[in-house]
Amino acid sequence: MKSTGVVDSRAPLTRIGREHTFPLLGREWECERVERLLQTIGALGTPKASSTPVSATAAGVVDPPQSVLLTGEAGIGKTRLAEEWGTQAMRLGWYVFWSSGRPMLSGNPYQIWMEILRQALHLQITYPPEVYRALTLLEEGQDEAHGGPRGGDTQPPRRLGEQAHLRLWEAFCALLAHLAEHAPVLVILDDVGYSDSLSRDLFRYLTRQVRGRAIMLVGTMRSHEGQ
Repeated sequence: MKSTGVVDSRAPLTRIGREHTFPLLGREWECERVERLLQTIGALGTPKASSTPVSATAAGVVDPPQSVLLTGEAGIGKTRLAEEWGTQAMRLGWYVFWSSGRPMLSGNPYQIWMEILRQALHLQITYPPEVYRALTLLEEGQDEAHGGPRGGDTQPPRRLGEQAHLRLWEAFCALLAHLAEHAPVLVILDDVGYSDSLSRDLFRYLTRQVRGRAIMLVGTMRSHEGQ
């Protein structure tokens, strides 16, 4: 069974990913590469530094990939590798957020990101006002999406205008950037192919916006999902 979790680097560590995991064997090379990548991206940010993004080159490191999508058939270990990613980030003092897509909720707008937002708001941090406005907007959309019977017979999600979606995406970017002023940030979306199309659009948007900040996005998806 999968769970969600957030780790505040100033609080005791909690579990990331599934309740029961097996040892990660025979993937030492991947684990070493993940650790090097996290250290490189973490070097982009300094606690309480300016929120202005800087290039990795300016920070003295080669530009690293800041978004990764792990794809493949079921059972090859995508989720397990993502869990290891989160565990290593925790050891390095990162903020780590985890959420999972679920087929039964794939029609709900931004469902996978709702969990990330809720986790972030549990931290003892004051965010920019647009972040709280985004939460209200998302919750209103969720209420309308749940207006009908549960399961596949839910009401169609509320249709927001293009500008409203853009404000929502900018608010998520502001949230991650604000967190990155305190510590590096890792967001893991497991089974992102089971999320709604708007959630996947937001993931793609953020991959372009996090450049130069101490932020990393990781998603997992089966090869046939999200087409």
